[in-house]
Order: sequence, then C-alpha cells, then structure tokens
Amino acid sequence: MVTTLVGRPLVDAVVARALLVASIALAALALSPGGAPEVDDATARAELTLLEQVDETRRSEELPPLERDFALGSAARDYSRSMAKARVLRHSALGELRERIRGVAPETCVFGENLARHVDIQKVLPDWLESEEHRRNLLHPDFDRNGIGIVRGDDGFHYVTHLFAGPCGPRASGSGA
Repeated sequence: MVTTLVGRPLVDAVVARALLVASIALAALALSPGGAPEVDDATARAELTLLEQVDETRRSEELPPLERDFALGSAARDYSRSMAKARVLRHSALGELRERIRGVAPETCVFGENLARHVDIQKVLPDWLESEEHRRNLLHPDFDRNGIGIVRGDDGFHYVTHLFAGPCGPRASGSGA
C-alpha cells in the first residue's frame, strides 16, 4: 500500500518502521537520566534473553508467560546498580521491597525478588532453578509481570535483580528469594 505525503509517494511499511525506530530512540533518550541510553545493546539483549528463558521455563510447567514490565525492569536495574556499586548481593527488607515495587506498580499486592551475582550471565537461571526459593518465585502462579535489571560491576560480576509482581486478590502475599 502506498500513501502520499506532500505529493510524494511513500511506502507505508518502510516509513512506519523508520518512524518507529526513531520514536523508540527518542523516547529512550528522553526517559533515561542525563539523556543517555540507560543500558547498552549487550545488556538489553542479556535482559531480554533471561526474560525469554524464564517464560520458556514457566511454559514447560504449564504456567502462562509473564508480561515484561519496563517500569519493574528499570527499578530492578536501579537496584542492581546499587548492589554493583557496593559490591554486595543483598536482599532488601520485605517492606522495602514492597515499597520499591509499588513505587512503579502501585496496583501490586503479590511480589517477589530474585537476585544473582555471576561472572557468567548464562549461569543465572540454572542456579535460580536449583534453589527452592528462587524457583518458587520463577514459577509462582500469581505473578503476571516481571522486570529484570542487569548491571556489570567494576569487580567484573553481573548483578542481576529480577522483580515479580501480581495483582491484588484473595491470595495476595509477598515473597522474596
């Protein structure tokens, strides 16, 4: 399909794609601190890959995939950044976790957190699956969305925060591993 703009024919698909790419780039610049992209391409790919692997794991257990929540991902990245700066892997207190998640997803009543510190990012999910508490978060049936933030610290480790959220309901409770 061809449209006309100021008397010149343009192919819809090509123009739409170019506008979409430009809009995403501008939004990333506008939303990130200091006008710079928040994560590099390799980190963004690692986060997306881990999210996809989590969804594959949930599907294999006959659970629905989790919706990717960019606000949760940003909060997760902020927490990973603080851990990398301090060079420590540390769960926050339950109240602090609840406030951190509700700060970006106020309608959340069911929440959880998985953390990891690894040199090899490919070992994060297998390690989580071997831990009863982490596995419980990954396969929690009441979670419906998630966000992952990965930050590589000056010490060479990847600090990973995985935040989970679910809607308010009769079984609403918080957890963290």
